[in-house]
Amino acid sequence: MATWGETDDYDATKGNQPRQTRVEGNFVHELGLYEKQSSAWGQAKACETILVNNVFFNMPRAAVNFNDGLGGGNVVENNIIFNSCRESGDHGPINTW
Repeated sequence: MATWGETDDYDATKGNQPRQTRVEGNFVHELGLYEKQSSAWGQAKACETILVNNVFFNMPRAAVNFNDGLGGGNVVENNIIFNSCRESGDHGPINTW
């Protein structure tokens, strides 16, 4: 799952980005068979996302990847995340830039 918004370089004042996307109740596992940089949730040029009540496990890198800090206001709560970064070990289950 992923979001991708539009900006003028990093100017997001036009509001052409996903905002307040709710990702809830998903069961995501066994990623990374073909794509080694995959995540259960990938976010770029979006903000105010709500990730709640999900189960993410068995993936090569981070389960949740906030690619940039655009806008902020993200909420990550009540998720079960384990067995992530199995092929790199370079960070934890949630990666933020």
